[in-house]
Amino acid sequence: MHPFSTSSAFKTLPKQLFITGTDTDVGKTFVTTWLAGVWLALGKTVAIYKPVQTGVTCPEEGDAYWASKFWHFPEKLTVKTSYFFVEPAAPSVADDHDQISFHQIMQDFQALQATHDVVLVEGAGGVLCPIRKYLFMADLIRHFKLPALVVTRPNLGTINHTLMSIEVLRGRGITPCGILINEGKTPLTADEKSSLAVQTVASELAKYSGTPLWPSLPFIKDMRDITLEDTADWYAQFLTEQNKTLKTDPAKQVNQSLLVQSAHQHHSHCGCNHSH
Repeated sequence: MHPFSTSSAFKTLPKQLFITGTDTDVGKTFVTTWLAGVWLALGKTVAIYKPVQTGVTCPEEGDAYWASKFWHFPEKLTVKTSYFFVEPAAPSVADDHDQISFHQIMQDFQALQATHDVVLVEGAGGVLCPIRKYLFMADLIRHFKLPALVVTRPNLGTINHTLMSIEVLRGRGITPCGILINEGKTPLTADEKSSLAVQTVASELAKYSGTPLWPSLPFIKDMRDITLEDTADWYAQFLTEQNKTLKTDPAKQVNQSLLVQSAHQHHSHCGCNHSH
């Protein structure tokens, strides 16, 4: 048994999570793969689900399959994508024969939920990326009833994109469980790191979003360099900082949805009982 497999640091890390982002290519796959590695090392069965993948010619080129190249747990890791399209475009555009079925996506998701300890769903594009007419990525989050982690860039412009994403989610009755500023794919230059925009992005998002900030992930050349020990320290530090915030500002307790497995709150306009 791994020495961290009983670590209390991970007790509140959501086992069911939708990883969305402010845009395409912000590092959602990187974050999803990293979280999958944590749970696999803790001995859990993990499913990575990408409902729709565009810009690939075969399943093995898709984002969900990227994780299997790093984590060799064939008996514990399942990767699943319901729909693949060759054109690198929004699903609603790439699906030129109207193949995507909301019912099929729900069925595939629920099947993974029933058979795995952990289900990590990775969206495509941003929260308003259209899947088909009247169905956006944010709508899937709402119908899956999952907490949403918003992955964003550290660069100039990210405050606007992130706050708009948060507003869209809340408008659909979804309380985001966190924001993660990701530098995992492309390292910032020295000039970018020293810029006022990059240095203040975390504090500004914390100030205006009303959403917990997960600690930033640094640039990592090889996903396999991540250790569970490092991650346990990372997450324990996060919880410590969050607890400090609660003690100094009790009003922020309403925003601590990270500590709740399901962030969705039903109300008269959320639409969860609508038929599709």
